[in-house]
Amino acid sequence: MKQFFNKILQYSAGNFFNKFLLLALLPIYTRAMAPAEYAVYTNLIIFVSIAYLVYVLGIQQSLFSYFHHKKTADYKYSLISSVFILLTFIGMIFSSLIIIFKVELAVLLTRDISQQNLFYYIAIILLFDVINGISLAILNIMEKSKEYVSLSIVKNTVLVILVLIAKFTDNLSVKNLFFYITIS
Repeated sequence: MKQFFNKILQYSAGNFFNKFLLLALLPIYTRAMAPAEYAVYTNLIIFVSIAYLVYVLGIQQSLFSYFHHKKTADYKYSLISSVFILLTFIGMIFSSLIIIFKVELAVLLTRDISQQNLFYYIAIILLFDVINGISLAILNIMEKSKEYVSLSIVKNTVLVILVLIAKFTDNLSVKNLFFYITIS
């Protein structure tokens, strides 16, 4: 029972810390960006959130169902590598489509064709978020809560540091913000 509560504490503390970090960035975004820029950022983040669901296709959740189906290490390795290969392949296809239709997406989501270059960042962000998400799911399945929390905290901490540097150098824009998200 003690291990159960330790895991709850680790996941809760890590998730709370991550959400707090991201929430703490909102006042920085709203003060550093013009309302039109912030609107573009918001629309594109919503698009990323919805597109992420299409990228993973429920494969993450199905991994939970089948990971412990057989106890052998070969089975688990085969399952994990198959999922990584499948999601990377699907991610490359969808990211290519985003890049191919970047003009249309820019007009649809931002009403500004000059924002089309942001979709290069978005394509990369989505591809690597899928890989990161499946890595977190595997750590979760393997009950490696410390590694799970550490990986997600590092990602968000890097973003916060980059945003703070940009804010203090007066260099925070939508383009730079998506570049920083890509890096993190």
